[in-house]
Amino acid sequence: MTILEWVLIGIGAVLFLGGAVMMLIGFLKKKSLILFKIVPGAAALVGLVTAIVVGVGVMQSNMLTMRENYVACRLIEVESYQPAQLAAQTAFSRNPNVQSAQLAALSLALEKKYSQAEMAAERYQKRFADSTLTEIADLCKSALDGEDVQAKLLLIHKKIKAQLSLSEQERNKAESIVNIQAQVSLGETGSIQSDLQTLAGETDPLSCKAIAQGNMALGNMTATFEMLEQAALNDSSFPARAALAQLAASGVQKPTETPDTERADLEQKIAQKNQEIDQLYQKVNNQAEVNEVERQRLQKQIAELEEEVQTLYDESNSIYVKRAVNYILAQNPSSDDEMAYNLVLAQLYFRMGDMETSRTYLEKALSLSFTGDNTGYLSVEMADVLDAYDNSTKATSFDDFEVPDYDSAGTPETDQESDAVISNDPVASIQTLLWSMTQYTSYGDVAYTETIEGIEDEEDSVQTTQFSAFLLETLQDLRTGLHIGKVDTTNYPEISVSINVSKRKDDGTDYTAGDFKVFDQGKEITDFELVQSEENEQTNVCLVVDHSGSMSGDGLFQAKRAVSSFVQTAGNSMNLGLAVFDHAAQVLCPITDSKGTVQHAMDTVTADGGTNISEGLLAGMSALQGKDGNRIIVLLSDGADSSESAAQMRSVISQLNAQGIVVYAVGFDFADSSYLSGICESTGGKFLRAQTSEELASVYQTIEKFLTQDYVIRFTVKEDEQDYEREIRISLENGVFDEREYFVGVDPDKIEQEANQPPQANFFEQIGGSGKEESNP
Repeated sequence: MTILEWVLIGIGAVLFLGGAVMMLIGFLKKKSLILFKIVPGAAALVGLVTAIVVGVGVMQSNMLTMRENYVACRLIEVESYQPAQLAAQTAFSRNPNVQSAQLAALSLALEKKYSQAEMAAERYQKRFADSTLTEIADLCKSALDGEDVQAKLLLIHKKIKAQLSLSEQERNKAESIVNIQAQVSLGETGSIQSDLQTLAGETDPLSCKAIAQGNMALGNMTATFEMLEQAALNDSSFPARAALAQLAASGVQKPTETPDTERADLEQKIAQKNQEIDQLYQKVNNQAEVNEVERQRLQKQIAELEEEVQTLYDESNSIYVKRAVNYILAQNPSSDDEMAYNLVLAQLYFRMGDMETSRTYLEKALSLSFTGDNTGYLSVEMADVLDAYDNSTKATSFDDFEVPDYDSAGTPETDQESDAVISNDPVASIQTLLWSMTQYTSYGDVAYTETIEGIEDEEDSVQTTQFSAFLLETLQDLRTGLHIGKVDTTNYPEISVSINVSKRKDDGTDYTAGDFKVFDQGKEITDFELVQSEENEQTNVCLVVDHSGSMSGDGLFQAKRAVSSFVQTAGNSMNLGLAVFDHAAQVLCPITDSKGTVQHAMDTVTADGGTNISEGLLAGMSALQGKDGNRIIVLLSDGADSSESAAQMRSVISQLNAQGIVVYAVGFDFADSSYLSGICESTGGKFLRAQTSEELASVYQTIEKFLTQDYVIRFTVKEDEQDYEREIRISLENGVFDEREYFVGVDPDKIEQEANQPPQANFFEQIGGSGKEESNP
């Protein structure tokens, strides 16, 4: 029960008891009829009705919650874990309760998503002091350490289910709901019709949503809309309203005899303008009456009218989306649903083509999710997206890097899969998020298509963008908006942290200390100094580009465009060079201040050969040799490294670090993200992923911003000075952040590595000598 419900029942009880006492006094003392009988009687009646209405509502709400939790339990039993998690999360959004929280975390744990389950349990634990949630979190930690915990998790599930008591009638309805949800999630429709008949006539939100899901799967969109509308009328929770808005935005409406006057007016205007266009074409085609000057004037009028018609078409097509936006804006979401509220609005504005507003709401949703404190609707799915993105680019330092074994085809052999499921596919996680956002009652992903006007004699082109790609691009911009480079602990306890920022301030000014928050070992540092690097300091950048055979076609074409964009926007304080590699490498253009020379060199590149990233880095290092100022390599590759190159990579990393050269890397297509990220992390650089070759230009621009907005943060450690294994986190107010582990002194892993190295006595034999075998005496 909510606080408001308790207050209303309390008020009702006070009115009833107070009225009853006053009436009793009135009868015993023969007091005034109005003051001691009629007024108290009315008050007692109002109090009784209020308490009964609120009490019945609470009972119905609790019964619905119990049925939702039972559905989640049954979905877990049939191993339909994602729908189970969504059902529990939806129940929690409508009526926050500990059982829904337990089931939401448990479903993730049984799916072996232990990291996500542990975080979910801990987030819910902040709200409920519950031993079961603590147990789930502890079991997830044990599972991540290699322990088999599935049997213990199933015992928790059995305990939760035993607490749910439903009548036979309620259980039968719940089973039909389970069957529908399980089939919809699997893309099957076998017995949906019979389950729909079982639920026919039900008006509670849970049944309405299940009926909508079934009709959606059967392609009956009108019935889907009617059921979602009924669910939204009976359920004030945000998930029910969001699902209705998403379907309405697609143009699905309930049949009505009342004409849509707004849309009819637009269609009439379109018809009138099309008629004017036809008349103008008739005049143009009448050669006898039209001279060349008049023809050009008429053609200009036609073009203007056609543009107006397109605008009217766009306005007509966006009517339903605008109505959906207004419907959502009228909602008053709880703090738990704030993240989902912003996400839904972001998608709706995207459908209208208002990318700026869409991005604003999307950044709000992502920023809220970054905190890790959300327990509301879609919080787990969004957390899964963030984890998948981070896992896809995660790498350990090359100090710990182990060269993989390669099979006969030259493909890296991965270790046997661990028991824990680690998601590293952000695209798949985003699709799951979008399907959950519509409660499986509408299509998850949506697209926006626009016509790009051709330059000069070029034809217009049509560009289609998926919301999933837009979300991933926004996420990458935020996660790469700030980068912690190297952490200097030479003068410990004084710390110097090099940071790069790719996100510009809205007002165009430089960042100040007040824009940053710094945390070391989880404790905020307020007395830090922010220093911007000298603007006139020379930056030397060698672009190292993969031109192996796999880059042929669109990959190389987009790489050339990306390099061109980078060259054109590079500032005067940035000198550039170009090296390319396949199975070998060469410097095509030494470091120069002539941007045109670099551009011309890139235009001559063709694709052929294998992949040797080590040789490419060595060529870039050679080009930067002896240059003053900052020295940067920007590496681009679309594939996995060769075994020969991987075997020498640790040595290459050591040489780069010895010369103070930082590597930024861009990967796309089949690039090994963790491998490239390892190179960057080991040199103080940053790895960025382009989902497609078309995204290369924007990723290169992000790197260009990194290189022109660099700062140093200095502070003195005053607490926990004895902790030599530390973590720093730096963030901006807009949700952009980065965090990094660092060591004071020598990294313990390095010490262990050195201990495992061959003895120094054999050093000459390992790397030097004549190369001839000694003859036996």
